[in-house]
Order: sequence, then C-alpha cells, then structure tokens
Amino acid sequence: MTKKNTKSKKNIKKKIRLKKKPLIFIITIILILVLSIIISLLIKDYNEDTTTKELEDIQIDSELIYDEVKLEDSGIKGEDIEVDTTYNIYYTFLNEDEQKLYKQIYANAINLKKAFIPFINTDVDTVLKVYQFVTYDYPELFWLDNGFSCKYNKDKTVKQITLKYNNLINNYENNKQKFDDVVNNILENASNITDDYEKEKYVYNAIIKVVRYDIDANYSQTIYSALVNNLTVCAGYSKAFQYLMNRLGIPTYYVVGVAEDENHAWNIVKLSDGYYNVDLTWNNGYGSFYYFNMTDKEFNKSHTRGEYSKQLPSCNVTTYSYSNTTSTPVKNTTSNENTSSTISNNTPSNQSSSNNSTQPTKSTTSDTSKTTSNDTSSNSTKVPTPIYQEIMPEEENTTEEYPEDDEYGKVTDVTNKSDSSNTHR
Repeated sequence: MTKKNTKSKKNIKKKIRLKKKPLIFIITIILILVLSIIISLLIKDYNEDTTTKELEDIQIDSELIYDEVKLEDSGIKGEDIEVDTTYNIYYTFLNEDEQKLYKQIYANAINLKKAFIPFINTDVDTVLKVYQFVTYDYPELFWLDNGFSCKYNKDKTVKQITLKYNNLINNYENNKQKFDDVVNNILENASNITDDYEKEKYVYNAIIKVVRYDIDANYSQTIYSALVNNLTVCAGYSKAFQYLMNRLGIPTYYVVGVAEDENHAWNIVKLSDGYYNVDLTWNNGYGSFYYFNMTDKEFNKSHTRGEYSKQLPSCNVTTYSYSNTTSTPVKNTTSNENTSSTISNNTPSNQSSSNNSTQPTKSTTSDTSKTTSNDTSSNSTKVPTPIYQEIMPEEENTTEEYPEDDEYGKVTDVTNKSDSSNTHR
C-alpha cells in the first residue's frame, strides 16, 4: 500500500507540473506583451518631446480671472481696417463678430501692441480660430510668435488677449528693412513680366533657387526664415510664395492640412483659368516640379486639406498643370556650408519686356503695397511655355547694404494715432 500511495502521489505531482507549464507559458507571454507596450509608449513620448514639428500647433496660455482684476488694453480696435477679400480669403469664412475680432488682432499686430481687450464677447476656441485665420491671410507678420495668451472669466468669456512676439521684434526696424529689401527686389525683377503664369514661374524659381529646407531653422514658421535667412520648413516656403504672389496681384492662399500623416502647409494659386495646388516644400531640392500646379484629383493622393482649408476653392483645371509642361527644373544651389546668400539680388535672365513696368495699385487692407497685374492671358488657352527658362544668374551678390535713414518698417497706428508713440521696437 505504501508503494502504491507513493507512486500515486508522484503521478499527481507530475500532472500538476504538466498543468502548470501552459499556465506559466501564458503568463510569460502576457508579461512580454505588457512590457513591449510600455516600452513602445515610452519611446513614443520621448519622440514627441524631442522631435521638432514641421508645422507647429498654435500654443495657448489661458488663465481664469475675476472681474475685479485689472486688465491691460492697447485701445486699438481695428474698426477702420479694410480687408481685401480677393487675397485675404479666410476673413470671408468668419461671421460678423469674428470678423471684428480678426480686424482687432491684425490691427494690434501691425502696431506691435501686445495686450488688448476684445470688444466683442468671445471664447478661447473662437479666439484661436480667428488668430489662425489672421496668420493664414497675412504671412508678412513675421514678428508674431506661434501662439498667444488670454484671460477669461468664470463664464468662459475672454476678457484680455495678449499677442506673443518672437525675438525679431527686438530689432524690428532693421529686420523689417531687410525683409522689405528682399521683397522689393523680387517684385522689381518681376515687374516687366505681364503674364501671370510667367510671374508664378519667376517667383517659384526665386524661392527654390536659394531657400533650403531645415527642420531646425530659426523662426521656421515665418516668412522671414525663407526670404531673409534662406532656411525654413513648409510654413516658410508657403508664406513666402503666398506673399510675393499676392503682391504681384495673383491671388494665392495658404493651405494647412496633412501629408504623409504629418501636419503640412502648401498653396493654392489662382491663374486665368482657375485654381491650382502648389507645394514648394515637396519640390525643393529634388529637381522635380511634380507638385507644381496640380489638380485636386492628383494632389489629394498625397495631401489632405485641414478643416478650415477645405473651404478654399477646388482645383480642377489643367491648362497650366505640370502635366502640360515639359521642363528642365532648377535645382536648389544653396549648400549646407553656404547659406548666407539671399534672394534679394536675384534677377531673371530672360524676362518678358513691357512698356508698363509699374503695376497699378489695387484695393488693399492696410498693406497698400500689393499691386494688381495686367493679365494679358485671361482669354488665352495656349499651352504654357517650357518652365524655368528665366533662371537667375549663377553669381549672386551676397553683400547686403541697408540705408541708415531709410523709412522702411515705420509702423503707423491705423486705428488710434495717440498710441503710435508707444509702439514697441
């Protein structure tokens, strides 16, 4: 009996061990999976904290206050601002009260004022949307930082908005003059070109020729990084193209969306037959103009418009599409070692001549320097000529001289003259 009992006990223990093996295996697998998930989350958080985004989100600092708190107010409301909706299209997407706030934000920005009290009842989400629309319509506000702060009461009503400025504000006069010099040189070089499509090619070339993509560029979300520093990301490329084209009288819009699962910016340009998609960022540096003047059908295979940009016009025409153009593209000639040259001294080597070199003034917002082109191709359906014939010279003058007593950059308070003496520099 003793031997049988002993044998029976051994069998029972053996069975228990056999039963435990699958359980231990399952527990081990579960632990490995849990550890893998934890490690993946840690790596994701690390990457999100250390990776510079190509198109940065607007940063908002909000603070709950009580009515008795003293608030700062510039006194500028912007009621006298005239918005040219031909070029400032995002303004048209707002209701009447939002348009008032749009003007107030713009008026304070051009006068370099920081804090002001909105004269309409609004909430933080509305302020964010309107602020974005101002930056989408006015790329030349390069001193605006990528965010703002606001104070609101217990009813969620915003009582004060404070704009944030980047470090370019510290030497505003000189920085504005540098920016204006670059812009004016490009516009002067393009003044003899009468056809809008040829102007588009010239501006496109002027930017692609010397501006280099750099995710770590200073002020990368501004037009200044592209036109003055020649180092930028998608935001800088798109704002530079938008501003120069608008100044030449060719409506061009800033588009925000997603490309390859990342936030991205590009443009929509209006030519004689309709609208086209243009992405300088994706074309630059690769010797390709595949993303130049594309229809939505082709462009949307890789790009998706964001919520607000979906309201922009559709692009369905093909007269000036890349597919109708044969060309030898102009490659970016700016190397990593030599990025000091700017596009301020670039001149086209083959411009169309015209006796009407000065463009007539168009209706504007406070920026009265935008001009209207004489579009001689509005009734033409000709296939565009080969692109990028008018290439800038190989030798570029890299020295920049700025007159000491120049009046560039003088900021005038367009809504309250008494505040102009207190403008920050």
